[in-house]
Amino acid sequence: MVEKWNETQRRTLVKTHVFELQERRTVNPRNGRELPFFVLVAGPWVNVIPLTDEGRVIMVRQYRQGTEKVTLEIPGGMAEPEETPEQGARRELLEETGYEAEHLELLGAVDSNPAIQTNETYTYLARGLRKVAEPHPDQAEDLEVIEVELDEIERLIHDGQITHSLVIAAFYWFDRAKDRRLRDRLEQVFEELAKGQQDSVASLAKRINARLTADDLHSPQDFPELANDTDFNYQDGLLAGIETARTAFRSILKEP
Repeated sequence: MVEKWNETQRRTLVKTHVFELQERRTVNPRNGRELPFFVLVAGPWVNVIPLTDEGRVIMVRQYRQGTEKVTLEIPGGMAEPEETPEQGARRELLEETGYEAEHLELLGAVDSNPAIQTNETYTYLARGLRKVAEPHPDQAEDLEVIEVELDEIERLIHDGQITHSLVIAAFYWFDRAKDRRLRDRLEQVFEELAKGQQDSVASLAKRINARLTADDLHSPQDFPELANDTDFNYQDGLLAGIETARTAFRSILKEP
């Protein structure tokens, strides 16, 4: 069983406005050895998927010092110490694209890099976009703002044009949210269909036998006047079909 390692010493080696580099000495519980590890202590990061009403994602191209490449990303960055992640997401969206969002929805969060970093990255979906200014990146940024069709994102990831791991994680959260909305909408549709059909079956049963109760309709085979009525069997069969379809869709679209 993997256990937490006991820390024996911690010291700060470097402190910048982006992160603090710490040396942490911890003991491996498997063999008792004390080892040094170097950890980047940083505040929360944010990613924003700005989705227009036309189904396009507002993205940015920028040069990254680590890989020495120009990358295709969504707006994002580091939340300031006085900001919540949502406030940081709104600020980064405005700074990097010039857009404000009427609605900001938290889709999910991941550990940025648990091997060497302490922080999490939060992904937000921005809807109801409105262009209010020109982008005003900070002195360490040089950005090009572009719009990409949402349907193109999967191909861009597959073709290696979107390579930032946290951006790819953001679109994973987006797909999960999209699936959840589909499940919720289908559930609503089936609920409305089932309720309408239940009312039809109950109304027809009452016309056939006014003394029947709602509980009686759970076992219509116990009542010959229902079992022998063609219209009732048809309507009751439709209700059963709706419930079967609802169960099938629940199984297909269930959470992984």
